[in-house]
Amino acid sequence: MKKTQVALAALALVASSAAMAEGVTVYGTMDASVGKVTDNRTHVDGTGNWSGSVFGFKGSEDLDGGLKAFFNLEMGLNLSNGTQNNGGTTPTQGVIDTTADTPVFNRLANVGLSSELGTLTIGQQLNQFVAGTLGSNLNANESFYVPFLLVGAGGTGALFGGGGGSGTNGGFFQPNLITYSAPSLGGVNISLQTQVRGNSNNGQATTASDTMNAASASYSFGDATVTGAYMSRKETTKAYSIGGTYNMGDLTFNGRYINYNDTSTANSTDINTWNVGVSYALNGSTSVSAQYASNNQTDSQTITNVGLQHNLSKSTYLYGTISRATNNALALYSQLYGAGTSNSTSTTGYAIGIVKNF
Repeated sequence: MKKTQVALAALALVASSAAMAEGVTVYGTMDASVGKVTDNRTHVDGTGNWSGSVFGFKGSEDLDGGLKAFFNLEMGLNLSNGTQNNGGTTPTQGVIDTTADTPVFNRLANVGLSSELGTLTIGQQLNQFVAGTLGSNLNANESFYVPFLLVGAGGTGALFGGGGGSGTNGGFFQPNLITYSAPSLGGVNISLQTQVRGNSNNGQATTASDTMNAASASYSFGDATVTGAYMSRKETTKAYSIGGTYNMGDLTFNGRYINYNDTSTANSTDINTWNVGVSYALNGSTSVSAQYASNNQTDSQTITNVGLQHNLSKSTYLYGTISRATNNALALYSQLYGAGTSNSTSTTGYAIGIVKNF
């Protein structure tokens, strides 16, 4: 852990100089809440039950001929104890050698080029299936959409290459990715992504079944946006989703369908999940939302989530969320990180928190 500790200690020095460098931005989101889930203790969750706690650097440089170079480094944080969390690849996932240090920038660590021909990004990035699937969710409410994505895989987490627990969320951000995003054309946006296998020397996965291909697409017309996403892991899983949002004044509606197929066994598992939701702006500073998801398993899992967001300023807001989950679905995002999971088949979770962006 010495390398990680040294790198983290150096961030304070890096931040002071990077903030002054041309084209470089220091940014972050601090999200802390107090919550409780059935059969579990009341706890402080510093990883973020609404937006996620992160700290990062990003920057770009204009080159000749309309070409730009850019980079993005981002880590997840746990404000309850000041440690890293809420991130990407971790030793517990089996993707990185367990004898190695925990990655410093455990969410994003990439560099790329962009021009009128599109954008090419190389390094650790957000899985495009996740990006496309969450494109029609409301309020960036992690208390709903992280458990919702789990339900989309029957609660196993295998959809993201994690297998449950923190590894499940870790699968949202994946290493060794190459992503091409085409320029927007007539409201259509398309991104294609592939994962290149690593080797035993750097601790990355070496088998074909550990590689991943993904794609996302969106189309906006008037007050509506339609989004789609696809992902496959060779010899293990395939999934696709389609959904959209529609704005009608102060009301926003959303809906999504996910199909998940586990091809790792002779008798493949096919899971279908539906999600519907609505949000309403009460006034210029307060909005409420309600969302519901269910899958088609024999003992179908369901999640019902109600949330409220009140803006104190452009960068600070308060929130509250209540979730009801059945058949061992997760009620709250925080159950993935230290709060434990309930032994009950049905659970209720709540959280009240504050978010500060900078």
